[in-house]
Amino acid sequence: MLLRLPDHVSSLQLLPGNAPGPTNIAGVRITEVGKLRLLATLMLEDPRAAWRAYRATPSFAHFKTKLIETRQARQLSTGGPDWLHVYASGEHPGAITFDGGTSFAIVLDAAGARAANLDAAMASLMAQTYPRWQLVVRSPADPAAVDVLRQWTARSSAISVLGSRAARKPSSNAIESDEADYILFMDADTVLEPHALARFAAAAAAEDADMVYGDGILTEQDGRYIALNALPVFSHESYLRSPRQFGPIVLRGAVLPTTDGRDLWVRTDDVAMILGALEHRLRIVHVPDVLFRSWPAHRAAASQHRVAEAAAHLRRLGYADAVVAPAGNGDVFAVRRHARHDGKVLAIVPTKNRRALLETCVASLGATTRTGQVDIVIVDHESTEADTLAYLDQVSRSGVKVLRHGGPFNYSTLNNAAVSRFGGGYPFYLFLNNDIEAETEGWLDAMLDLVLQPDVGVVGATLLYPDRRIQHAGVVVGMVGAAEHAYRFARLDDYLHLRQGPHLTRQYSAVTGACMLVSAAAFSAVGGFDEKLAVGFNDIDLCLRIGATGHRILQCAEAVLVHHESASRGKSHDGRDPHPDDTRLFYDRHARILEEGDPFFSPLLDPTDALFVPRPLVSRQSHLRLRAIVHDAPLQRL
Repeated sequence: MLLRLPDHVSSLQLLPGNAPGPTNIAGVRITEVGKLRLLATLMLEDPRAAWRAYRATPSFAHFKTKLIETRQARQLSTGGPDWLHVYASGEHPGAITFDGGTSFAIVLDAAGARAANLDAAMASLMAQTYPRWQLVVRSPADPAAVDVLRQWTARSSAISVLGSRAARKPSSNAIESDEADYILFMDADTVLEPHALARFAAAAAAEDADMVYGDGILTEQDGRYIALNALPVFSHESYLRSPRQFGPIVLRGAVLPTTDGRDLWVRTDDVAMILGALEHRLRIVHVPDVLFRSWPAHRAAASQHRVAEAAAHLRRLGYADAVVAPAGNGDVFAVRRHARHDGKVLAIVPTKNRRALLETCVASLGATTRTGQVDIVIVDHESTEADTLAYLDQVSRSGVKVLRHGGPFNYSTLNNAAVSRFGGGYPFYLFLNNDIEAETEGWLDAMLDLVLQPDVGVVGATLLYPDRRIQHAGVVVGMVGAAEHAYRFARLDDYLHLRQGPHLTRQYSAVTGACMLVSAAAFSAVGGFDEKLAVGFNDIDLCLRIGATGHRILQCAEAVLVHHESASRGKSHDGRDPHPDDTRLFYDRHARILEEGDPFFSPLLDPTDALFVPRPLVSRQSHLRLRAIVHDAPLQRL
């Protein structure tokens, strides 16, 4: 296994399991690999990839990083050691079938398709192991693609074509939704695996689903691997911001809108149809299996159209000022529900000594938030340094509240005391470490825009180390032990070309308390932080308890701050657990999610790696537990 370690690592800790107890480990050897060995290995495997890595990097340090990334991509690619083949463990996808009565109408949007792409999509449909389907194709404009479509329609009577002039009205032989149980929407830049319809049909039947989706692989046009598109349980926030990450989606025909007795789904954009369905209570099922392959096709016109559909969807939910805009990547959108929000925020900052850190934190709050938007409480835990005490005295005269608190350090107690003393009348609490620095305006507005939704309880921020690597972009429970920060040590820029990643606001089970905006009502409903958890896992425990009340926990990708982590409170670097009592309590209390897996982390991904990489050497069958969730978040209308 080839791993890239962050710079300046002083020690490594091996965590072999997700529960405390003895574990026997043998045969582990760590060997440092240099540039020359990497280059030689890659040159033997793929000289062109090695040359591309060399030309794409400005220095030897960047070259080594690029070599590692290229080798890892090759290990996962379908052209080298095939991850999908290993994942299947010898099982041929074409042998996977389902004997059921579920029927599908497939809507293939070929309007902007290239001939080769359309041909591959059509071939993948004809190779399906599940036979009960018919196809409606929105006719392409490219003459070569039209010719490809003509050849396929000559082979099968199950294909109907909506020409450009008939796009506003279904043709006489087009499928009506009452002839099919489910509608499957797909683009012409997507190919289905042979067993995809069988998996969709089995999931729909087993769970009486209104909507079904699966996982896929993002590739280059020539088939080279880019990324595994492994999805968690459905998140409304994720779909709004990146609908194409979900690939082909299956919807029950009965949940689709109709007008004048005619079905809209054959002539309306699939995203518009799905957003309309999401305005109702749906039973949504995720099949954790690779069911499709697609490639990026950043079509500006399509993106602009889908931006407008997303904004209209939010307005129908009551957000009259909603704005949706492209966010750099044509597959990802920026979303704001409110033009302005007046919710007052109480920022709570526990501290001890280290004036410079605290002063930077407080000053950055004032410089990057609107006047009167935030009131600050500093909870001082037995500071002794003269300059810190002088600073606390100074800010207390300028409107900042200072709460003195003694006794053994207990993070939960400090925050609860601040809420109890000063929290009355504030709708939101911002829990903030004293080593956080805000650099740009608008981050708090982005977080408020999310937490103002009635069913959102907690919103976290993206935190960067001073060297701009990611420190936190959400928390995955059961990752690398009890819990780990998503994408830790990665760089934001590495994901901007993908449909998933830390650049995308999404739902998690938990976020870090280093910068956490919490609804006062949700905080009160669970009794605040649990003071039995003095140091470790108190923030994650709070999120999980709030999530259990039906509130969503969101990670805001638009709120990016700097975290000078551990500058104030040290961490153990000798392999020992710095808070064993907290760890035991967390494992006992949250044993179920630790055993079953975090629903917001795909079972196809490696829980021992924070970078969301494919789980190594697994069997397809080991992951085929359906993940059903009743989706009702959009019903929270304003």
